Amino acid sequence: DGSSFLSGFTDGRGKVLVFNTAPVLAWGTFPLKSIFAPLLYKSVYYLASQSNGDNQLIAGSRAIVNLENNISPQIKIVRPDKTEDFINMQNQTNMKFMEYDKTTLAGNYKIYSGNNIIKEFSVNPDPAESVMKYLTIGDFENYLKKINFKGKFINVSKNEDPAKVIMQSRFGSELWQYFLAMALILALIEMAVARNAKKELINES
Repeated sequence: DGSSFLSGFTDGRGKVLVFNTAPVLAWGTFPLKSIFAPLLYKSVYYLASQSNGDNQLIAGSRAIVNLENNISPQIKIVRPDKTEDFINMQNQTNMKFMEYDKTTLAGNYKIYSGNNIIKEFSVNPDPAESVMKYLTIGDFENYLKKINFKGKFINVSKNEDPAKVIMQSRFGSELWQYFLAMALILALIEMAVARNAKKELINES
């Protein structure tokens, strides 16, 4: 009738294959065809496999690793910072799949069985860390009040030198500039008073 013989659908992280005929002789000769056995085998393999979308892990999430190619009683996981994590498979209830939750670093993780790499998976940074949404000073101050922050909050604008602002907050502001300005002002006042006094003496004489 022109309909598809085999259709594929996805539901969340699951996959579904639908044949338009049942694998029984009452419906047709499909079970007798040479393609029947390899098609069912490949279909089961496809449905049981993980897609690329399933392997897109976020830092801190739990990874489910397929270890069907493992032949060693102990596996080694090399993290992105080159540190190594050893796991004794004899303590695992499931020898073909393993849950690994030490994915705090973004990057590539390599799983070794002996000296051979049997699996690799990648961990991506949390997309929430890239959201460029800024809070106003008022919003941030309200947040500090909400968490009962007892420290000292100092706002550093983009035009200020952070190191200088931090030094001032630790040791206070330098006062020599203010004293210098006061000395200059007093000197000008003294010069003005002396000039007026000199004019008065000249007028009296």
